[in-house]
Amino acid sequence: MKVKNTILAGLLFSTALLPVQAVNVNIPSADSSLPNTIYNKNIVNQTALDRAVKDGNTYLSALKTTQLPEESRIDVLTLAAETVRAANYHSSLFILSDADRHITFTIPKNSIEGLVMPKSKDYTQFINTHNGHIGIEVTPITDLNTWNTTGKAYKDITKEDMKVAFTKHNPAPGDAFVDGGKFSYKGLSNGTWDVATMKTEEGTDTISTINFSLADQPNYMYHIGIINDTTNPDYKKDLALLANYTIPSIKSSSVSKLSTITTDMNPFTVTVMKDLKEVKNTFQPKTGGIKKFNGESISHIILSDPIPEGFTGEEVFYYALKRMLTMPMFSTQNDNQYYAVWHNETPGFIIDFKGLNGNPSTLTYVTHNNESMLISTLIYDPNKISASHEELLQYISHVDIAPDKNIHIGITRLLPEIEL
Repeated sequence: MKVKNTILAGLLFSTALLPVQAVNVNIPSADSSLPNTIYNKNIVNQTALDRAVKDGNTYLSALKTTQLPEESRIDVLTLAAETVRAANYHSSLFILSDADRHITFTIPKNSIEGLVMPKSKDYTQFINTHNGHIGIEVTPITDLNTWNTTGKAYKDITKEDMKVAFTKHNPAPGDAFVDGGKFSYKGLSNGTWDVATMKTEEGTDTISTINFSLADQPNYMYHIGIINDTTNPDYKKDLALLANYTIPSIKSSSVSKLSTITTDMNPFTVTVMKDLKEVKNTFQPKTGGIKKFNGESISHIILSDPIPEGFTGEEVFYYALKRMLTMPMFSTQNDNQYYAVWHNETPGFIIDFKGLNGNPSTLTYVTHNNESMLISTLIYDPNKISASHEELLQYISHVDIAPDKNIHIGITRLLPEIEL
């Protein structure tokens, strides 16, 4: 993959965090009438999951020498389906927060592994999916009103201007401009979108990108792109994901109603609500342990454990996820949501369980390095707390690893590829 050229159009054209509703902007396939429930239908391929259960039944039937009780049979099938669902059909939640740049957004596509460029004047992050890549790039700008590729004001640029600019950028043979335009949305400025194709060693990638500045960060341009490497992709489907789900989810990660502090879970630094009271602390830097914080209708439990000798962080991480997926709360309902989280250079995974029939809801965030694993869990009554679901997702995801311990700069594999 040509790393610096992957979101080619995004560089040219600017040089559920589930949304409450979809958005109607000047982007192909944008549809403000889409209900929130379509999010689940869009991200989860139920036919494929049904096939996974069928294949699991076939596998169990072949175990003639070991007859499993019906309860165990259900557990095995639940684990198979939920593991496939979690690995293949989750959202990707991005949070970038440093001295100058603050953004959080969601793309309803999966994440398998990530490549992060060290933060500097520019910032670049690429995430591999099962059918391509997701990318975010951040570039500083000095002229807030002029599209500096042409010198024109943003309000005056046209699709033809974009096409001409693409040609002048000396694209590689076989690269092509496909489509482009402008969009507007509350809280975003200088919004443009574009589609381009790029020849690679494996074939042709189609890159759909949105470019914009945030109202409270006018000196930075953000580029969010979906790079699709499937044969003959329908780029309007990728634009629909960006328009109907990603754009409404975009927020400045520096803006939150939650007052927080941090607590040390060496090598992790975890964000905790300021009004929660610490009621348990067994944590020791070398041996790990638990910290528990309680508040009215909410508890935050944080576990940090060293990776056992002879095991890798990935092995322990995958084992923990599988154990969680077979817990009774997950096997009794199928509307759980899963998120791959990329908070700066720290990747993690969230299991989002919505309690039914008066039961509490749970958000569990899991991350690791080769030294320790962290499990951070919120247990709460959504009807009795003021924080929104989106704020809680962002809150529990704010976990950092000390720079001298951080192995996540570079290529990091978050989940195994479990194909259907």
